[in-house]
Amino acid sequence: MWPKVIPLTRLLASLLLASLLLAAAVPTAAQATAATFDALWHTTSLRDQLGSRDAVQSLALAQLRKELPEGDAHRRAMLRYLECTSQPGDPAEAYAFAARWAKTASETGHELSERVMANLCRLQFYEFTSTDTPLVPEADQLVALATELGDPLWLGRALEYRGGTQSVAGAHVHALQDLLRASQIYTDAGLTDYADNNLLALGIAYRRMDDPVNATLFLQRALANAQSLEAWQSVLAAQLQLGYLHEDQGRLTAAEVQFREALRTANDHRERSFSATAELALAHVHLLRREFGPARVLLDQAEQHQREAGDVSERLTLAFYRGAMMVGVGQPEAGVRLLSRAIDGWSQSDQPRYLAEALADRAQAYETLGRTDAALRDYKRLLEVRERLHANMLNQQGLWAREQFANSERQAENVRLQAAQQAQAAQLTAAQQARRWQGVALLASGLLLAALGTLLWRQYLLSRQLRALTVTDPLTRVLNRRGIEIQATQSLAQARRNHAPTCVLIFDIDHFKRVNDEQGHATGDVVLTRVAAVARAALRPYDLIGRVGGEEFLVVLPGTDLATGRLVAERVRQQVQASPWDDLHPDLRITLSWGLTGVRDGEQDLATPLRRADVALYQAKHAGRNCGESVV
Repeated sequence: MWPKVIPLTRLLASLLLASLLLAAAVPTAAQATAATFDALWHTTSLRDQLGSRDAVQSLALAQLRKELPEGDAHRRAMLRYLECTSQPGDPAEAYAFAARWAKTASETGHELSERVMANLCRLQFYEFTSTDTPLVPEADQLVALATELGDPLWLGRALEYRGGTQSVAGAHVHALQDLLRASQIYTDAGLTDYADNNLLALGIAYRRMDDPVNATLFLQRALANAQSLEAWQSVLAAQLQLGYLHEDQGRLTAAEVQFREALRTANDHRERSFSATAELALAHVHLLRREFGPARVLLDQAEQHQREAGDVSERLTLAFYRGAMMVGVGQPEAGVRLLSRAIDGWSQSDQPRYLAEALADRAQAYETLGRTDAALRDYKRLLEVRERLHANMLNQQGLWAREQFANSERQAENVRLQAAQQAQAAQLTAAQQARRWQGVALLASGLLLAALGTLLWRQYLLSRQLRALTVTDPLTRVLNRRGIEIQATQSLAQARRNHAPTCVLIFDIDHFKRVNDEQGHATGDVVLTRVAAVARAALRPYDLIGRVGGEEFLVVLPGTDLATGRLVAERVRQQVQASPWDDLHPDLRITLSWGLTGVRDGEQDLATPLRRADVALYQAKHAGRNCGESVV
């Protein structure tokens, strides 16, 4: 589920906040300026922890009330927003307070900024009080209000919230677009702390879109960032998400380590709701291992902590895990009752990921009870849910591939436009300078100099183009064999100096000859161009790619071990498979096969690892194509 922590920014150290408070300990009316208030507000906001208020934050809120400029409605709303999000106690009461504020702000026509802040606070508390699908339509309204307001801070926060709701709802591409846009808005406005804290939300979105490479990268950066600033709620959220990522990939031991770290973090701060979340995650690991005794203890603890915190957001998850446990210990009738409660709830709120797992457990319970008709109904429904999940994932990956391809096209167009603008600016400057010359002789000299300059510039451009043509494939615009070999040699040398791993990847297009024979060489050229563009978008900025044969491409992955290299290679294969080809031919489907190897110590050039990668590629072809193989 989307984490209870709504990360708003990187949190500053408590010592910095305390220093600011002491510096303004004896305020006067003259000192209560907007600049003083804003500086203290941002420092306090960077400590924003939903549903909790520590001593430092309480002191900061008291100081903000003293520093509030008289008659400043916008900053009064900013103060109230912090008071709203930091309400301790019962989440339902906090949500009710935020809902009343949002209703009052809307009905009384308060400033647009207050309506944005009130609704953001209300929506952030929503998941604490409900197990329903997040409020995507209301998130759209929030973004519309924030866009009208035009303040980059609040627009970024609104986009972060909507990105989170879309991620939970399965609209992963829209989620990533919102979260990446929020980061760009923060960066452009100089709000780098807010952009850094958005790393966690991006990592979660990539995890849900089944992109473990980017998910691991963003989540590890988010965890390191939160640990360095002692931002415990963000630390806990990153620990949980890394645990879920390990669990998704079947690494249960690694998942257990992360979940226990998260539980320790929650217990250290005596936050019962967060402790319950970590205990449920640990219980699920034990259930997957069929360790029902430890799972029962953790579920009892989680239920007690949920009751103490007044948190109902994971009520269905608790029923599901208890039902699965009851089935496992030989009490299928009790298990069916609990599993049915979870299945009914998730069916109404459209949560197919959790629904599929619960249906599988209930079908097993029905089989144990001899109720074969009921078991068959659940298995049929389970197949339908899994097919829908698979179709949605392929659709999202296809949309993302299209988005990446469109981005590369937009970037290329921007480069062309910038070049044209620079050329126009240069021509305008030359014309303005020429008008300053007086006399026929000076004018003639100027024209002569301009002609010579133009000639030299054309010669310079021509020489650059000639050099580029020697290392660039003219069709796909990636490196040719000579270019990739030159750059790969330099990359290998740098890797040896830094003692860093490097992988060599070869892939080619399956049945490409059939495409040329049946669709024509013009279509084949388009396929080559698009495959190169999709692969380049799927690779990282520092990876090297070149076309070394008719339909064969070579990729060098600097700083990459074999396990990570396999993830990168699979991402390229999946995004090519998901790319649209209907505009070329309705039945055209393009796939690729790949071979991967790591560069060993002592290997000075590409020749030896290239042969190993070729062997792996041959194995992939022999295995049926549209797959990959790797050799050490």
